[in-house]
Amino acid sequence: PPPPPLHPDDDALLDYTSGSTGRPKGVLMSHRGLLAGAWNTVVAHALSECDRSLCVLPLHHMNAQVVTLLATLVSGGSVVLPRRFQAASFWEWARGHGCTWSALTPSLITQLVRQGGAAAPLRFARSSSALLAPELHRQFEQIFSLPLIEAMGSTEAGGAIFSNPLPPAV
Repeated sequence: PPPPPLHPDDDALLDYTSGSTGRPKGVLMSHRGLLAGAWNTVVAHALSECDRSLCVLPLHHMNAQVVTLLATLVSGGSVVLPRRFQAASFWEWARGHGCTWSALTPSLITQLVRQGGAAAPLRFARSSSALLAPELHRQFEQIFSLPLIEAMGSTEAGGAIFSNPLPPAV
């Protein structure tokens, strides 16, 4: 039989917090909440059908699910999903697949900075899921000549909460 009709406030996802403020907790997200988190990212990063994200984050994480995957798809863009992050392949994947942006974490940014190499012509990269040290931020932008946007979200809020603006805004 066909599935029952969905309502925006129906449960869509059971996800778990990182436990950074205690034990991990299960969070039920509604369809409306997930789409709101995705649209926050679309607006903050001016995503459109011209964008293709490189999703190197694990799909069990809200940053990958809502920020990278869902936001890109609701904006009409497309997503490249490698099996797992590899610093040595990151820029080649981005160039080879015509990616325009990627969401990263400080630990992945550290690996990219250590790896070095020629960056792909992305519009920007995004850092969230943990605090980004100012020196690491400067190193990334200096080495790769690429804007690195800092953002914050939470599982409980359905992903993106706020983001620094895209350049040239400060």
